[in-house]
Amino acid sequence: LTFWWRNCFVSNNKRFFVNVFVVVPTFKRLNLTKRFFQSIHCQIKNLTFVVVDDDPELYENFNYFSSLNIPGLVALKTNGNEWWCGTTRVGLNWILSNNLNDNDVIVIANNDVLLPSGQFDNLVKYLSDDLIIHPKTITDDGVEISSGCKVKSWFPFITQH
Repeated sequence: LTFWWRNCFVSNNKRFFVNVFVVVPTFKRLNLTKRFFQSIHCQIKNLTFVVVDDDPELYENFNYFSSLNIPGLVALKTNGNEWWCGTTRVGLNWILSNNLNDNDVIVIANNDVLLPSGQFDNLVKYLSDDLIIHPKTITDDGVEISSGCKVKSWFPFITQH
């Protein structure tokens, strides 16, 4: 999960967001997307879950999620040649064109992650302006991959860009 936000309300040392947008770029693997959606949708108030499907052969994620009648669930599809970055950008463009507020948060997530109960609130307490929370990435050979930014905290892995 990668978190990005502009600002948030702070009251009694708790952070509050007007809306939370989760962008999930997908290519096949519908079962993983369903599992991730189930792990997150009940944890977050004012959630907009944006599934963007880059599989032009089946569009199984698009077809499944667009058939559900759940408020705050958006299904988009690409031309099938966007890959992860382009598919993510389609989701971000949708959010930016739909009245993003200064107190909103954007989460970019792969569909193969799970958010255990209560963990969203746990991560939110680390947020502050101009920081990004993202996973610490280590290759199979034990090499840490850096995003080329200033590290503010090693757990959770928080950087400033």
